[in-house]
Amino acid sequence: AYEMRCVVCLIDGVDEAASLKEVIEDYVTRKLVPDGHQVIVTSRPEGVRLRLYTNFVVMNLKNLTDEQQSNAIQTQLRDSVFYKHLRAFSAVRKEHDKKYVGEAFPLEAHRTFLESLKPPDLRSAGDVQPCTR
Repeated sequence: AYEMRCVVCLIDGVDEAASLKEVIEDYVTRKLVPDGHQVIVTSRPEGVRLRLYTNFVVMNLKNLTDEQQSNAIQTQLRDSVFYKHLRAFSAVRKEHDKKYVGEAFPLEAHRTFLESLKPPDLRSAGDVQPCTR
């Protein structure tokens, strides 16, 4: 099938190939495609040299929703307690972020001021008692 050019070569995650990604890209664009093979290459756009793929149909996928991400991860982790805790923490964090911006500090100027404050360095204040740090 390969020699008859009846195979579709799927190369997934080129951007994840570290030091081999340029070798893979060169092989795809200089060997497989010119030899007439049908090729599907997947990658994050910033992870490859897009200029090499001028004769390719380039598609950008939509981002996964939170629910789709969760389903994909749960499939991989198979009900991991760690993942459940991480997901709960993430939900709490998102809710806190909404309250921070929407209720507590709706004005950007107030948030900018608050975020620019530096905590005091109690170690250099002369007091080295652990209970006052």
